[in-house]
Amino acid sequence: MHPGDELQFSKKTVAKFAKDILPNFENKEYITVTGSDDLKAILPPDAHFLLKLDYRENNILCITQVQYGDTKYEVNHNYAENNKRDIEQELAVQEQINTYFSKYQHNQ
Repeated sequence: MHPGDELQFSKKTVAKFAKDILPNFENKEYITVTGSDDLKAILPPDAHFLLKLDYRENNILCITQVQYGDTKYEVNHNYAENNKRDIEQELAVQEQINTYFSKYQHNQ
């Protein structure tokens, strides 16, 4: 990068940039960041994952939900354009859970 260059991010990477990298830029006295408040306003709120373990028919089931603010969703299901959700984070959590619970049944 050279002075005056612009950074551009895709829709898939902008949330990660805003949460993980942008705060580091904002904390540097030799970097001026503008427009970050507008960017942060469109990001999903922090995700809180809820894992419910249940025992049925000699199997341990894991039912996974994600909560953004006061709203709960089933992890990686029912996305809508107007939902502010962190899809990448949900996929990572589901991948971790799948290493322990190989037989996932939707809505059980």
